[in-house]
Amino acid sequence: MKIKQAIAGCYLLMLLLIAACTNDAAKKKTQDLKTDAVSAAHTSTGGGNQSALVRKLLRSQHIYPFYISHYKDSAGIYFVLFQEFADGKAPKSPYFSSEEQLQLYAGRVRLTENKEVRMISKALVLKEEFTYCVIDSNINEVRVDGKNYASLSYEKEFMGTAVTEKNIDFQLIDLNNLEHYTLNFVGHRSWKCEDCLEGELVNKKALKGKAAILHFLEGMASKFPRIYHPSEKDKDPYHVINYELKWEKDNQAGNHMANGHGDLNLPLKSTYYHTNLFNLQQGSEFETAENEQYLFKSYFCGSVIGFDKQRKLYFPLMIEDCNAMCSKKISINAEGVLKLSYEEDDVYEVPLAGLVFDQQKEK
Repeated sequence: MKIKQAIAGCYLLMLLLIAACTNDAAKKKTQDLKTDAVSAAHTSTGGGNQSALVRKLLRSQHIYPFYISHYKDSAGIYFVLFQEFADGKAPKSPYFSSEEQLQLYAGRVRLTENKEVRMISKALVLKEEFTYCVIDSNINEVRVDGKNYASLSYEKEFMGTAVTEKNIDFQLIDLNNLEHYTLNFVGHRSWKCEDCLEGELVNKKALKGKAAILHFLEGMASKFPRIYHPSEKDKDPYHVINYELKWEKDNQAGNHMANGHGDLNLPLKSTYYHTNLFNLQQGSEFETAENEQYLFKSYFCGSVIGFDKQRKLYFPLMIEDCNAMCSKKISINAEGVLKLSYEEDDVYEVPLAGLVFDQQKEK
């Protein structure tokens, strides 16, 4: 009896472990644009086995669909989203691309009685160069302003190291005429939430006259989990959550692509915070420098943060975000000048006595 109970207990434990692992795997969706986001091919429920046949026939023509949907009112007509590759090789994942030239198409195809697939029409819906692109597998068919569309989103990142911006496109594609409308979000990684981007929607003017479409795409963006969505505290410029944006505005600087070649206009302006800004920095601490009044820490490919030993307050000296060639060495000389030295011999010198602090502090 004890042996049976032990076996049953082990079996139950295995089931619990498998369930836990399965649950964790289901929740985990990597956001690294240089890895395959999804490996399984997506097929719309409409069309059943015929959709699978259409996929197979298209692949034989070096056309690799990541979405197929049967037009309910049209026999043998399918809507497809696909990639074409010059070398004819199938992608490792239909949802991920790291090609030098990326071209995504929407198309209408016909499955003939002879089991052949013929392209009726197609439209280029996304074209990029030297870009990592992850296509969200949650593609939906929606109705907007009386027309039927496919809605989808793409996460894009430039392959090089100089550009730190990340892009997310939200798109609607007309299922009938294949016209497409895209709303673009541009942002940078933010410390305000886990693996998220802070930025803005940048091309609303391109959708002028398409109020219903713009409203729908804005709704997609407002629900997208990787975008940081501002709250009431974001409206307060003196809240610590806005310390980076405030520094950039005060100094009229945007060093997200600096790589040691940005501009620092003297005198530098800053704001005191009670919150420990050292704890908010992403990346490892790289250099430190201090004198009797200040302690500074420079973070790898990141910002330089100061601590006023006399006032027991923190402040940003320089906000920076870059990918390469921007590691800094910092030092303070006897005259109280902070020297920032980059890998490519670029140098900033900041007289600490000339720092201008906002009279108002963090609330």
